[in-house]
Amino acid sequence: MDHILTTFFSWMPFLRVLDLSGTKIRVLPEEIGLLTELRYFNLSDTLLSELPTYIGRLVNLGQLDLSDTGQLETIPRTTALCASLEKLDLSNSVHRWPEESDEHREEGRISLKDLGLLPKLNDLRLCEISAWSNSLPRTISYLTMQHIEDLSQSLLEFNAMIRLRGLCVEVCSGLLELTFGSGEFCSLGVLSFSRLSITKIDIMETSLQSLKQLHILGCHALKDLTLVYQLPHLQSIELRDCFGLEVLISSAADDDSAIFPQMTRITLYALANLRCICHRPLLLPQMEYLEVYGCPMLMKLPLESRSACNIKQIVGAQGWWDMLQWDEDKTKIKFLPFFKDPWKKCKNKKRNKNKKRKGPELEKDQASITVEREREFFYIFRLRGKSKKVRWPQGCKQEGEGASKGRELPFNR
Repeated sequence: MDHILTTFFSWMPFLRVLDLSGTKIRVLPEEIGLLTELRYFNLSDTLLSELPTYIGRLVNLGQLDLSDTGQLETIPRTTALCASLEKLDLSNSVHRWPEESDEHREEGRISLKDLGLLPKLNDLRLCEISAWSNSLPRTISYLTMQHIEDLSQSLLEFNAMIRLRGLCVEVCSGLLELTFGSGEFCSLGVLSFSRLSITKIDIMETSLQSLKQLHILGCHALKDLTLVYQLPHLQSIELRDCFGLEVLISSAADDDSAIFPQMTRITLYALANLRCICHRPLLLPQMEYLEVYGCPMLMKLPLESRSACNIKQIVGAQGWWDMLQWDEDKTKIKFLPFFKDPWKKCKNKKRNKNKKRKGPELEKDQASITVEREREFFYIFRLRGKSKKVRWPQGCKQEGEGASKGRELPFNR
């Protein structure tokens, strides 16, 4: 679909969900402003270059998805009139946010300061930020940022959002080091870094004290994550595609109970150079799930016989598990019942599926062969004491008495 008729929405005044994602539309009809009951509007992955001004008439709109709009350059200021807007997604968009000046305001383009006029906005995903405003809504709970030019200044702005629960930072090539100051982001629960060039992350005392989930993806320059042992409430760690990561915790406190007291899940995926999680065993009293894939250098787990008493599952490749080194045999025996290789199960299912496919095919081939043989020669069978003639297949070697072509073979009773 590449266009919409002007009268298409005239008969839909009570429409609540409209999904135009993945279409080739370039212009929205003016009648879109008649959908005053619309709650969800998805325009992701479209060819729109400009959002119409009458988008501000959608006073009940709760979610507006403009992600992956590679040609969207202008978002009107009237978007700030959508007083019910709770989620605005502009990730992977080329929209350029203007600076706070009268010149840009005359152009009618929305600015970061204008977003402060949205009283219910709590989930914001932005891209291509170069000029910051201190008027972002304090109601924001989840914030996703892409292509940030000055992240240090941005973090100060984020810290002022007292309701911020989730922060995701993606694709900031100029960022090499990241420091969280004392007392900062005390309410943050989820922190995610993706495709950054950072080599070091420092956490000062009393910062990130409420953090429960840490996700780091594609940060190849990162060498270690010793900072995690300073997060007492951390429950989940996910590390993916960090080729430079060699050790998770290089130095830690002497008390085992001080490291990961509430940790329940650890996911390690595609960490080609990871050699060690920790140089000594950890208690991990709340640990339930451990997933390890694509970590060929990781030959030892920080586990002992008294570790991870609540473990439910250890997921990995069978070959990796067989090569693991253990300080004591009883430790391996303890955790062996919890190990699972889902890939092995998939392979077995595929093998069984192939067998099922071959079975009917084999029976069909055998049936066709039988029919062909019956057409070539007659079988001898007993029928009221009479004998039948046998015609041997052409080219078949004839042996024994009565094997000459066309000769009757008596069927003995």
